[in-house]
Amino acid sequence: MQRSGLSMFEHLAQGYALKKAPSTVIPVGISIKAAKEKYNLDTLYKLASNENPYGVSPKALEAMAASLADCHLYPDSTRDTVLKNKLAQKHSLLPENIMITCGAANALAFAGEAFIKPGDECIITSPAYPPYYYIVK
Repeated sequence: MQRSGLSMFEHLAQGYALKKAPSTVIPVGISIKAAKEKYNLDTLYKLASNENPYGVSPKALEAMAASLADCHLYPDSTRDTVLKNKLAQKHSLLPENIMITCGAANALAFAGEAFIKPGDECIITSPAYPPYYYIVK
């Protein structure tokens, strides 16, 4: 998606989505392209599905392409240390305070295991990110 003069957050702050579709609730699972066509929208930011409206970074595409030849192998576990050290330096943290996971669901599961004890009451909105239901069990 090409960037307009305003950022996604500036559009949202101005109530852009509400002006374009005053009471439209876009169903879960519909693609951005289909929703734009169905509701006659020029611009749509689909925040519910955690999708990047700007597409994949060219640097990420290059890194993925470069790693394809080795994707059948387990990754080099020392790379976690390199990444942790770089992140720690960039954010003024200790490397041992950084945890690298295979996505948000893993990170949330670890947090749930650390902080939610048997008998605790957990309140979850509906709808919610599906892993929440499994994390609190």
